[in-house]
Amino acid sequence: MRLNGMVNKVLDLSKLRGNYPYSFEKLNLSELLRENVDFILPEAEKKGISFKLTLPKKDFFTLGDRNSIIQVFINLFSNSIKYSRSNTAVNVTLNAKGKKGILTIQDSGEGIPKNQVPNIFKRFYQASSSETTKSEGLGIGLSIVKEVLLKHNLNIKVESKEGEGTRFEIIFLAFEKNLFEFQTKPGDFLSSKIKKKLSGFKLLLGDDDTETNTFFKSIFKDSDVTIFSTCNPNEIIEIITNEKPDIAL
Repeated sequence: MRLNGMVNKVLDLSKLRGNYPYSFEKLNLSELLRENVDFILPEAEKKGISFKLTLPKKDFFTLGDRNSIIQVFINLFSNSIKYSRSNTAVNVTLNAKGKKGILTIQDSGEGIPKNQVPNIFKRFYQASSSETTKSEGLGIGLSIVKEVLLKHNLNIKVESKEGEGTRFEIIFLAFEKNLFEFQTKPGDFLSSKIKKKLSGFKLLLGDDDTETNTFFKSIFKDSDVTIFSTCNPNEIIEIITNEKPDIAL
């Protein structure tokens, strides 16, 4: 099936293991939705399914990892096509309300049995009904969606009624320059008062990852905090014994 092939190219199983290097940036969510609806349309049209995309008048921006957010959209869109009846519509709507962007995806499929709704985000789980059991797939798409959104501190809600369809909702937070600057320059977040209280503080990082070390050093820059970093068990024991760090991560 062509759709499965496209989705499989987007899916990166390393994300399920927590190894994916997320790179957060300012994203035009409206633009990403337009692009990915256009991408999925050819497959939807094979079943006579139309995608109705409704966006706010002004583009909505958020903070996120571009590739993984695209992965979320592709999985949710393909899921809607997979379970929708032929010649129906999938409604994709983004409403901007203050500092929130509420994304809803509503299909006209068979729906999910009420007792199975809590399980649909579990890896390799597939809801079963008279129609959905005929569909192919490994049941990992929604689990990846959940995993990616957790990395973004976002949640996904689902409402479904058998015979009527399923509705997914994700609430994105609007991009804020100050928040972005904190994530790129975290050391500026600490006030001089906090830095003074941390004077003499010792931190042990059980990790030799360069990015992790750089992140913590930038947080505590210009402060009298000593950071030890190693993943060698013997060195960790030696540091704990001799230096007595205040906290170990």
